[in-house]
Amino acid sequence: MDGDARRSVRAVGVAIYLAVAGLVASALAGSLVVDLTGAASVAGEQVASSVGLGLGALAVTYFLIRWTDRDWSYVDVAVPDRADLAVAVGGAVALAGVLVGVEALYGALGIETASHGVAEAFRGGDRVVLAAAVATSVLFVGPAEELLYRNVVQKSLYGALSRPTAVVVASAVFATVHLPAYLTPGTTMAAARTASRMPIMK
Repeated sequence: MDGDARRSVRAVGVAIYLAVAGLVASALAGSLVVDLTGAASVAGEQVASSVGLGLGALAVTYFLIRWTDRDWSYVDVAVPDRADLAVAVGGAVALAGVLVGVEALYGALGIETASHGVAEAFRGGDRVVLAAAVATSVLFVGPAEELLYRNVVQKSLYGALSRPTAVVVASAVFATVHLPAYLTPGTTMAAARTASRMPIMK
C-alpha cells in the first residue's frame, strides 16, 4: 500500500472514530439529561436524546479543536443570507416532493418501508411532548449533525481525499450511524443508560 492509500485509509478511520465518538458522547449526554429531568416515557427519552446529540456533538468538536491546536474559526458558522434561505427552502420543498413520490411508488409496488424510531415513539402520544420534540430537533439535532458530520467528520477527510470523495464518505458514515434509529425505539439510549451505570473496571 503506497503513501497516498495509507493516508486515505487513515483519514477514513479517523472520520469513523470521530463519528462513533460523537454517537457515544451524545448517547451518554442524553442519558444524563434523562436522569436529571426524570423522563420516564420513550417519547421523553427521545427528547432528551435530541438534547444529548447537541451536547455530544459540541463536546467532540471542542476536544478535536483542542487536540489539533485549532481555534473556533475552524467551525463554519455564518448568518444565512437570502440566497442561503432560498436554497434551504427550495431544498426542503424538493426533498418533500421526493419523499411523497417515493412513498407513492412504494405504495404502488406494495413495498413496506421501515419506521423511524422517533416516529414510533411519538405515534399517538402527548402533543406537548411532540411539540417539545419538534423544538429540540430544530434547536439541537439539525445544528448538532451539521457541526459533527460536516464540520468535524467531513473536514477531517479533506487532507487525504478530494472534496467530492470526502462528501460521499461523510454521507455514508452519517447514514450508517442512523441505522439504529430504524431498529427498536430507544435501543441506543437504553444501551447508554446501562453503560453509564456499570462500575468502572480496574
